[in-house]
Amino acid sequence: CARPNRVSDTGASIGGSISIGGESDSFYEYLLKSAIQTREKGKLAYFEKCVDGLYALLYRRFPGGTTFGPHRNGRTSASIGHLDCFFPGLLALSSTVYKNSRHLEMAEAMMDTCVKLYKTPTGVGAESASLEPHFRITNNENKLRPEVVESLFYLWRITGRERYRNFAWEMFRAFEKHARQPQGGYCAMRVGEACPRGSAGEYRDVGSMPSFWVGE
Repeated sequence: CARPNRVSDTGASIGGSISIGGESDSFYEYLLKSAIQTREKGKLAYFEKCVDGLYALLYRRFPGGTTFGPHRNGRTSASIGHLDCFFPGLLALSSTVYKNSRHLEMAEAMMDTCVKLYKTPTGVGAESASLEPHFRITNNENKLRPEVVESLFYLWRITGRERYRNFAWEMFRAFEKHARQPQGGYCAMRVGEACPRGSAGEYRDVGSMPSFWVGE
């Protein structure tokens, strides 16, 4: 199940990295949620097998935090991206299905790392960070992504720990202060910079509001 994220139309691997992030994330998300909806034993067993494989290959405790780092060319990278941060919520959800305490332990450890993306001067989160030799932001764009706050919601509902709701409230206040626009909507931005304006009719990650901001 832990395989490179690019395949041909026949299902054969054609390279890429092994990760939980972009180009892989939806597979794991929909695998678990469709298994829960259908109660198909095969899907439920396959998701647990996937988590076991990802744990063995990707799960690492780096000096800057714990994560499932992307694996390429025989090496697991000491990095984390915002797209990866849906996974703590998914693991928290799966812990209620399998009654597997290790899933929840991994979820909470990775959640602590994801929250660090928002430990910026403005409180608006960054896109990615390196975890060696310490936690260091490597891409300071914020694209209004939902993954971190989504996982916080799952962890709060499943554990009841108020710290997760408090983290989310701090993030909400930061977006209200720095991303909300007087003419309406919210603006993706670079952390620490004023919200830029894109050209009329031109889509940009920075200076625009993607649809998933209001959808997710």
